[in-house]
Amino acid sequence: MAKAMQELMDMKIWMLWRWSTDQNGKPTKKPFAAGGGPTGTDDKWSHTWVTYNEAVKAKEHNPAAAGVGFKIPKGYYFIDIDHKELTDPLVQTILARHDSYAEYSVSGKGIHQYGKCDFTQIPNYLDKDRKIKLDRQFYMKNPNNDLELYIGGITNRFAAYTGNVIEDKPLRECTAAVLTTLDKNM
Repeated sequence: MAKAMQELMDMKIWMLWRWSTDQNGKPTKKPFAAGGGPTGTDDKWSHTWVTYNEAVKAKEHNPAAAGVGFKIPKGYYFIDIDHKELTDPLVQTILARHDSYAEYSVSGKGIHQYGKCDFTQIPNYLDKDRKIKLDRQFYMKNPNNDLELYIGGITNRFAAYTGNVIEDKPLRECTAAVLTTLDKNM
């Protein structure tokens, strides 16, 4: 367990996930509640979320569970870099720019980085349902560089947690780094 993640581990934002197949036949991680039922990342599902320790305990008793994960809460963000080694220049730039907790992805062939972010400073708009969304000029998932950026309070996302630490740094306040990443990489 990474010490840096403790503040998130204490929050009731955790769930389990299992492997599933999307409509294109691609493997995907599908979240489900620690109690075994459905869940999601919309706040309407918050009654199904548990702490990290409760999720780990539930995983031990549920053979369908491949891992644990959490909803990215307001005030935090998640970067997912797929198919790149630690030595890749983009990975090195992102890790240095954000200087926050980082881990290997589930596949071991990608990088996850988490940190804190003031979502009210991120360019956004209100959709037709009056939900806050990331400004359309930016990708959440950039197809040109395999970089994904999800911001709690703006993007509604589940992150699969591995605890396979690259950098056990504190979850730092990185709003400026997030803005730079949006501008330069998204």
